[in-house]
Amino acid sequence: MSNIYTGPGQGARVTQIALFKQIWIRSNKRSFVSGLHLREFQNTELFLSCFPHILAKGQNQYPRFKYYAGNVRLMTVGEHSLWDNGTIEARLKYEIEVPTADWKKVEALRDELIKLYKKHFPSTFGGILNYRYSPEEEISIISKLNKQYFDSLNK
Repeated sequence: MSNIYTGPGQGARVTQIALFKQIWIRSNKRSFVSGLHLREFQNTELFLSCFPHILAKGQNQYPRFKYYAGNVRLMTVGEHSLWDNGTIEARLKYEIEVPTADWKKVEALRDELIKLYKKHFPSTFGGILNYRYSPEEEISIISKLNKQYFDSLNK
């Protein structure tokens, strides 16, 4: 990861990489989906592809969970691609090929995260429809959620 560019406009990327490093340090270095070891990806160009967001951060779906550690799980590069772009059929085929793979765990986590997102970032807040959270409000909420998440890993 020595090629990380930290020039102007790269703050979000650097923040996300710092989050990924914290997740890696505290993890068992195995895929959440299959339990496969991920150590061979460390210090390679593919390393950052081992950190998919369970709830999509793009397309204005769940952008506020971009920096929530609980929304990121370790996966192989192929699993990441299957989660982001694969069909249900492709995932089922993968489960047949890799008997330890379990996409139902990921789907259950996704459902849990959607509830958590709606709880902490409701679209109606204080009677205001489509309430726009300030950056400070978002940071405060995500910081608390990250603390809770990382504390839960230490139990």
